[in-house]
Amino acid sequence: MIVLSYLIVLMSLVAPFLAAKVLGKNFLEQDSVLFIALTLQAVLGFISSIYVYGYEHRKRTTVLLGYSVFFLSTGLCYLVGKTLWLILFWELSTVNAFLLYQGGKWTPNSIKSFIALVVAGGVGAFCFTYWIYSPKSEFGNMFLVAGLLVKAAFFGFHFWLPEAHSGSPAHASAAYSGILVNLPLILFHQLVAPWFGNTIYIKILIPLAGFGVLWAGLSSLFSRDAKKAIAYSTVENMNFLFLCILLSALWKDSEVESLKVLSRSFSFLFILSLIHHSISKTFQFLSIGYLTKISGFSNVDQNTGIGRISGLPTSLLSLGTISFLAIPGTTGFLSEATFVKLVAGVLEIPGQSAILILPLLILVSSGLVLGAAGHLRIFLGMVLSRPRTNWPEHKPSRSVFYSIFLAVF
Repeated sequence: MIVLSYLIVLMSLVAPFLAAKVLGKNFLEQDSVLFIALTLQAVLGFISSIYVYGYEHRKRTTVLLGYSVFFLSTGLCYLVGKTLWLILFWELSTVNAFLLYQGGKWTPNSIKSFIALVVAGGVGAFCFTYWIYSPKSEFGNMFLVAGLLVKAAFFGFHFWLPEAHSGSPAHASAAYSGILVNLPLILFHQLVAPWFGNTIYIKILIPLAGFGVLWAGLSSLFSRDAKKAIAYSTVENMNFLFLCILLSALWKDSEVESLKVLSRSFSFLFILSLIHHSISKTFQFLSIGYLTKISGFSNVDQNTGIGRISGLPTSLLSLGTISFLAIPGTTGFLSEATFVKLVAGVLEIPGQSAILILPLLILVSSGLVLGAAGHLRIFLGMVLSRPRTNWPEHKPSRSVFYSIFLAVF
């Protein structure tokens, strides 16, 4: 039965590519972003499904069935456009969390986690329904923007996401943060960015995104709950990715050729940062989630030194933190160094006000540093410190070890 379940999961990961082929999507040109998103889902989704075999000890087939529905519905959301199928598939991927939670017992945290997902899904569904049935107008498009901001946990709409991660299984958190949150970002890039640069709203969202990076980084640093700390880091990354899209849209139709070049550069930075976020967050949730499962606690202080008896090499557990610390050679370094370089390039263009650009650079840079410090705090406390509790030595199953290893390599 397990073998059949994994075959169904594989089919659900491949099916969106086949559907895209039938619908005439061109992955080599205008639809290349969709290809990247579906590829990330296929690779990281398969890794998460392997992780399930070693992480869960009951109802594995039910959980894997849930993932097959999750991957198929999420993948099809990229392809259906402005139709009711978008709402149907997206809400199916959200409500399907009920199956993903079946491997463990329902606790107050897991119930709150599921409710947070459903509430955010309901708000998004309402916004998308109005957008689909409204006439082609700016007001209807604003509902599309609002729905995507809620789904992507943009600053001010983000309060559901930390709660959603606080009680979810490690593999589900990895799927939400590494796969599902990519969907609203890609749709915003495809459906909103082409016309949003000419509206007044973009000049409101840009500073909000910058402040969101700072606030989420600060929340990640001071959160005592390891899962919530990583979830706040996800909010930080979401706002950073939105900032890349917004800056690209702002200068897309500029008469200044240098700004047009920067627009394309920020669009490339969005793709690069999306890959970094998806891979690194999947790794962090799988590895840290395994440690919290061993101890039975999510509090960082209660997990002091748990990494030493986990059976996972310290060098392996350090890789996610190293990426978020932007150590040279990592995707995190490429992403953040490119951002600083591009913003510095804006200051060199005549007529661009440093009064507007410098505060944005300070906000984002400070937020990224605080977020990196949050990851470092978790690593130092849970992995490098000496255990305060006399835990027995653990040996992870092969599926857990290999899935964590593959998530970063």
